[in-house]
Amino acid sequence: MPGIAYPRVPGHEVIGRVEATGVGVEGWKPGDRVGVGWFGGSCGHCRRCRRGEAFACETIRAVTGVTRDGGYATRMLADVSAAAHVPDDMDEVGSAPLLCAGVTTFNARGWYSGVAADSEDTLRFCRLHDVGPMNEIYPFEQAQAAYDRMKSGQARFRVVLKMT
Repeated sequence: MPGIAYPRVPGHEVIGRVEATGVGVEGWKPGDRVGVGWFGGSCGHCRRCRRGEAFACETIRAVTGVTRDGGYATRMLADVSAAAHVPDDMDEVGSAPLLCAGVTTFNARGWYSGVAADSEDTLRFCRLHDVGPMNEIYPFEQAQAAYDRMKSGQARFRVVLKMT
């Protein structure tokens, strides 16, 4: 993966709870449920960002699990521009894949994206219509077996690791 510096903890499509916020962050507080897909944030000032195309940021600084540690870490950092509100009644294992693959499907109307607003729209739609991914769930301790299953092409349709 271009731009990755090792060691790096992988994982995107993450749902958890806000532990702390940075100075000046609004709209979030400790304990809030949050989700982050592949989109790790944008610069906010390049030509594409100024045109409302943050997903195509020309100087993208953050990709979850690539430029900063991802969801398999015990804790992770996320830029506020990448954080999506997740309803408390949505199961994290069933909902986390919606933050990337789900957004891609939801946005099949003609643009790729994955910014936080797209994640929130996707979660709302899936909740309203009782739509979810088809997952094979493995405990984190069986990560190698899960990886082997995914690489074999036998999985139907996604392999998801459950962090305990």
